[in-house]
Amino acid sequence: MTSTAIYMTGDLLSAGVKSILLIPLYARFMTPTEYGLFGTVNTIVIVLGIISMLGLQSAVSRFYFIYKANEEENRYLASIWIFQIAFSIGLTIILVLNEELLWQWAAPNIPKEPYFLIVILGVLLAFSSIIYSTCLRAQERPWPFFFLQLLSTIIYILLTAIFLIGFKWGALGAICAGLGGSLATTILAFAMVGRKLKFKLETKYIKESIVYGGWMMTGTLAYTALDRSQILILQHYADLGKVGILTLGLQLSGVIMMISASINKAWQPHIFSSSTSELASETMRTHAKHYVAGMVFSALVLSVLARDIVLLLAGRAYAETSSVLVLLVGAAFLQSLAAIPSSALLYERRAGLVQLFLTLSALITILLSMLLVPVWQMTGAAVSILVSSFLFAVMSYMMAQRILWINYNWRDIGKVVGIGCLLFALASAIPVSLIIPYDTILRLVIISLYPVGLITLGVFRYAEVQSISGKIFGTLSHRVQQVRDRMCGRNTT
Repeated sequence: MTSTAIYMTGDLLSAGVKSILLIPLYARFMTPTEYGLFGTVNTIVIVLGIISMLGLQSAVSRFYFIYKANEEENRYLASIWIFQIAFSIGLTIILVLNEELLWQWAAPNIPKEPYFLIVILGVLLAFSSIIYSTCLRAQERPWPFFFLQLLSTIIYILLTAIFLIGFKWGALGAICAGLGGSLATTILAFAMVGRKLKFKLETKYIKESIVYGGWMMTGTLAYTALDRSQILILQHYADLGKVGILTLGLQLSGVIMMISASINKAWQPHIFSSSTSELASETMRTHAKHYVAGMVFSALVLSVLARDIVLLLAGRAYAETSSVLVLLVGAAFLQSLAAIPSSALLYERRAGLVQLFLTLSALITILLSMLLVPVWQMTGAAVSILVSSFLFAVMSYMMAQRILWINYNWRDIGKVVGIGCLLFALASAIPVSLIIPYDTILRLVIISLYPVGLITLGVFRYAEVQSISGKIFGTLSHRVQQVRDRMCGRNTT
């Protein structure tokens, strides 16, 4: 199994379980109001955690090998870790001194105790809870990374079962499970990484990492604000139940971005290893049609079956989610399209432009939300994300084409998008059945027409589809055999 595939599987395992697979459990043991509380507190922890880390986790991934060449990696890592802990403590003091003002703005409908304390603990643990996995990735140790992700996921599931199901703590239980998981991985980090370090702050390692990490932090904050800022804004104009509905919609639409991220992690090495801009451009042109076809299909399934998916995973109490899920899926689809031009900008080492466009899009989202959420509430929040995602995709495409021109196959890409839109329109015209779910069956039939349409209109030849599927299944079979051989102690190539 390739290193990229192992890392990707580990990331998907952790993110997928926490964001998607546990939704039925969350919905079963939390009301929409509690779900809104859960989403709000998590958003505050995520935003403040990003600020507290200063992007230093990205800096470690970037500079670890540079300092390892001079056998300074442990001194570098110790200095970064000490500095981050000191910064987190300083940030915590500022938050505590301004807790009334902060909480009144960020969570006006949520009691301060015990949630403010949980936020503070989350901020303090943010960096230390991921430094072990960051080091394993930087050291190119994919299997330990995978098993760490697996272990942290198992711990999270067990804690969720204890606090949410056993103690019936509702939103507090789900939040405590996340905090407990962070504490567990922090203890592991100090046990596995910290014991090898001599904790001494050497300022010569700090400046470069802060400059690099600052750019990464800006982009991460902007990306988070692009979606999650709506949760904080909506609660000022609607009850927590509506916030819970929006939170669930954002989680479900996040499947699109998870698929996009997985594909990009797999294909970006082929782009970045291109020796010339022409080769990189051709590689992206070749992948673009397949990538868009996959993302259109993912968006089609989620949007056409929105009502069925919500009822299946969350139940009737969350049925209103389907009304905004279609808009959120459209926004996620547009964000996924921006991955192609963003890869072109990254290849040309123009990462700053990607961060700039993300920041501008996040600001547009917040401004639109202030205008639309007071009037349309959840729908206004979803429309704000949709519009800003469209602008992000357009800005990324226009700038990338100026820097690294890609001769996209617009004819086939247009057919792909057109087929997707036509099938979505057909499915939307089907009335909802109140007795027997004939409508669901018809929707599934319409979705099944998607690959037929691609072949009929010549986007993909039947032989090409066979070749792609053959490669996929052949690769999977080979990887499974490799894992079996590894488990049996046999050498693999």
